[in-house]
Amino acid sequence: MNNELDDFYAEAYEKTMGNGAIGLFWKYIHSRLDKNLHCSSTSVLLEIGAGHGQHFELTSLAPRLYIETDIRTALGYTIPLVEADLRLSGHIKRVMNAESLVDIPSATVDIVIVSCVLAHLNNPDKALLEWRRVLKPGGCLSLYIPCEPGVFLRFIRFFTTRRKLKALGITQADIHWIEHRNHYPLMQFLVKKTFDSDRRKERLFPFRFLPWDLNLFSLILIVK
Repeated sequence: MNNELDDFYAEAYEKTMGNGAIGLFWKYIHSRLDKNLHCSSTSVLLEIGAGHGQHFELTSLAPRLYIETDIRTALGYTIPLVEADLRLSGHIKRVMNAESLVDIPSATVDIVIVSCVLAHLNNPDKALLEWRRVLKPGGCLSLYIPCEPGVFLRFIRFFTTRRKLKALGITQADIHWIEHRNHYPLMQFLVKKTFDSDRRKERLFPFRFLPWDLNLFSLILIVK
């Protein structure tokens, strides 16, 4: 199954998610992930689960160092991150497990950006602790959480991603339910538990005053 997933992310993901209405939807999410982040010319920004580099291509942030990380070597992430990389400037791509940022010292990162990653992890609680550990005091975590498996989200997917994947000869359930293993209430609970002493601001989209299962996703901004 791992080879099948690698093939999906390397070959089919961009065809499904990178164009049309879905592509516009993801561009909107990436733009919102940048909102209210305090980034300067001395900042170190760590993106976890960067995939094909969608966020880097769209971001307006200009840190001293932008580190894209992902676990999938099939996407071109083949060089392990080492501590010395944090002294570089510019844009680098490194292979890294989101649950174990062992080569990043504590309190050395100004901004952590995470799009659709938390729903995929075997140990989301461990990952959140790691993301908090590497943040400097006053550093920011910008986090996307899908409202999985909410009624509205499943309804929208039925008419969008399911059809696109079917046209590529892929059954959505074969990929989706293996990958999106964590549900929204669990993810939200773990975020609140991990960042209990930090400032948190969460907003549901598109209907902020409706329950989570009648929304598509939430964005959480955390200041350590």
